[in-house]
Amino acid sequence: MLVGLPANFIVGTRTHVVSGTLFDHAVDVRFTPSSYSWSWGDGTSTRSSVPGATWSSLGLPEFSTTPTSHVFDEKGLYRVSVTVSYTVEFRVATLAWRSIAGTLPGPATVVAAVAGTAKTVLVDRECTRNPSGPGC
Repeated sequence: MLVGLPANFIVGTRTHVVSGTLFDHAVDVRFTPSSYSWSWGDGTSTRSSVPGATWSSLGLPEFSTTPTSHVFDEKGLYRVSVTVSYTVEFRVATLAWRSIAGTLPGPATVVAAVAGTAKTVLVDRECTRNPSGPGC
């Protein structure tokens, strides 16, 4: 991550079903991701309705702002966490799905992220094509 530029975060979530037996009846419980609470490790937080996506899949250039991006103002090590909240539905046997009111937060996923600075230079060509070129 570069200080002063948006860092884009993505969490891999999907709808999942847990099946079991309750009082001799087959029961399914479906968990669907509904919101994402991000804690950036710098004292700020954001809530989003999307899990995030790559800049290219969003049709954006790198370092663009997205619903799940964050700008770090200082160099350092940050503990970034996301808590996914799920809507919950259940069904017994082959009956219709029934919603349960509210949402259920899952356990937070935490990653260590390093924000730093970079210096840029102009080069004659890509350094992989001309390693002895100016700036390489």
